[in-house]
Amino acid sequence: MLSLLFSRAWWAAAGQRALRSALVVLVPLIPGILSGDRATLLAATSTAALMVVLSLATAAASLPEVDGMPRPWWAAALDRTVKTFAQALLAAIPAATLIQDVPWTLVLMHAAAAAAGSLILAVISMLPETIPVSIPIDAQLPDGRTVTEVYAAAGASVADPTPGVVPDVPRHLA
Repeated sequence: MLSLLFSRAWWAAAGQRALRSALVVLVPLIPGILSGDRATLLAATSTAALMVVLSLATAAASLPEVDGMPRPWWAAALDRTVKTFAQALLAAIPAATLIQDVPWTLVLMHAAAAAAGSLILAVISMLPETIPVSIPIDAQLPDGRTVTEVYAAAGASVADPTPGVVPDVPRHLA
């Protein structure tokens, strides 16, 4: 798993998720940002920055699109929505306040709006963790082996439903 954290594929997928999370958490704050209030702008910026950090931390635990395990759409959308809610909830709580001073109604509404935004994005866009990976049989992997050699070493045969392509190869091998 640690080798995945240092791969270009992991950083691309994690960065994409972090950017998406930051944008989703900023959408409910747009009216305050446009009002020109510096305190609101500072709060929005710090919330988005913390959202990026939380998203990267969550991605370090599990990133299905890099692990190469395709998931059903509903499971991927539910997972993203719940994670976004939790991340937005944490990101919206100011770090310097006491827990009894947190405006819970506002924080929960903000987290719910971010989660709704995440679900809407899941509905209107394709989630990468739902797409099985296919790479050519003769593709050279980073370790110098071909896909056929990897399957043979695992004791599996290369079933080729489409000419020249092996379905569902783990993404970290691609």
